[in-house]
Amino acid sequence: MVMLGVVLVSYYHYLPSQLFQNVTHSSVLYAEDGRLLSASVSDEEEWYFPQREELPRKYITAVLAFEDKRFFKHIGVDF
Repeated sequence: MVMLGVVLVSYYHYLPSQLFQNVTHSSVLYAEDGRLLSASVSDEEEWYFPQREELPRKYITAVLAFEDKRFFKHIGVDF
């Protein structure tokens, strides 16, 4: 049991503080009314967007509709 604790603490210690370091973000241009005008990939030709404080409501609705329609009605396991 002590060995497992040592392994877990060691693993946590060596994890990077940020998953993607030195990554240029993708650029996105929105109109004043919120419409998407343009988007481009980063220098690494990947889609990297800055971290947000909260998820967009449309994203949450889409995930709940696809993954778990009764998410808010059960205790974590939906039999």
